[in-house]
Amino acid sequence: MAHLPLGDGPCNCVGMRFALLEAKLGIVKALQVLEFQRCEKTEVPPVLCKMAFLKGKNGLFVRVVRRSQ
Repeated sequence: MAHLPLGDGPCNCVGMRFALLEAKLGIVKALQVLEFQRCEKTEVPPVLCKMAFLKGKNGLFVRVVRRSQ
């Protein structure tokens, strides 16, 4: 059996799991309050780069606004 330093292997740090959970909850909370809209500068339909994942050739522009209740 190989040496696994503290934090590696099946006994990962509890703080790392907690931090990931907090990050996910923060994203969910932000998506409940904010809305993403397409800007005028965004091309329709978007032309994506072949070398990058979800990267527009001339950029993908969005506007972030608070959701109306």
